[in-house]
Amino acid sequence: QVLPPLGDLDDKEHIHQCRLHFDLRKKYRSLYPGACSLVYQHLMQIVTECLIGWNTKTKTGRVGVLGKPLAWSRTDEEQARKTLHAHWQIWIEHFNDCRETLFSDDEEERKKARDIFIQYVDSVICASYPDYTVAHVCEVGDGKETTPILRTQPVSDLFKECE
Repeated sequence: QVLPPLGDLDDKEHIHQCRLHFDLRKKYRSLYPGACSLVYQHLMQIVTECLIGWNTKTKTGRVGVLGKPLAWSRTDEEQARKTLHAHWQIWIEHFNDCRETLFSDDEEERKKARDIFIQYVDSVICASYPDYTVAHVCEVGDGKETTPILRTQPVSDLFKECE
């Protein structure tokens, strides 16, 4: 079974096709929950080893997208819609230093830490949607009078402009 191409989200036929495919996937998830669980566990192994950077054989970490993990814990849950999801707790080497500067009493230190953190996140996490525009309305003004301005650009840049 092939999923329909991503089309115009307002097109009624596209919505109908998406709904049919959703219903089909829902039917198979209900019929074969064990298969879904196996696929989910494989995906979680990829996340653990490739993104988090945890070697499951040696129980040691290497630098992943969040930094070098020292330890981690994951709880898997099933929602009423029969979909699995995970809650993670990950201990990252030197993260206390990062947290302390992000919540420093010194405003300049906080801003510098925030900029460094955003730059790091942008360097390790990326999504590309060629035909998709992110729109965000932020209030610009002196506090007494504000003007809503529509921005369409990368999300990290939007947050910088809306400060």
